[in-house]
Amino acid sequence: MKQQMKMVTGLLICTCLVSGEELNRPAKWRKVLYRSSIVALSAANLIDIGSSWGGREMTPFLRSSDGRFGTRGASVKLGMLAGLVTTELWLVRKHPNAEIAATAANFGMAAMMSRIAANNIQIKASDSLRVSKNANPERLGRIIP
Repeated sequence: MKQQMKMVTGLLICTCLVSGEELNRPAKWRKVLYRSSIVALSAANLIDIGSSWGGREMTPFLRSSDGRFGTRGASVKLGMLAGLVTTELWLVRKHPNAEIAATAANFGMAAMMSRIAANNIQIKASDSLRVSKNANPERLGRIIP
């Protein structure tokens, strides 16, 4: 009970110390962090596009007519990224307090896209190391099936 009272008292004191002017003006670090999250999301998307290029695509609206990821998939992904960032910029300009939520969402999506790209790279690496049963072991060098 004493700890709860100390906590409530501390929160009340901190609330009284913050003036109204400080609440209305967003901190500079929030803007820098938000812009950094946009850069991270863009980089993660570009890495995902690079890791998917030429591979077999499972998502129907991203695959080309031959079933591979190519120009069509890249343009769809970049278009979705452009739409998302444009909408976020408009939202943050209208509601500056939305910066924090947009930053968290961007970093979360960047982490997810990075994981997908890492999975694509792992799949391509395992495919390139696969050796057929009839392969000549002398030509393989140090690769062991």
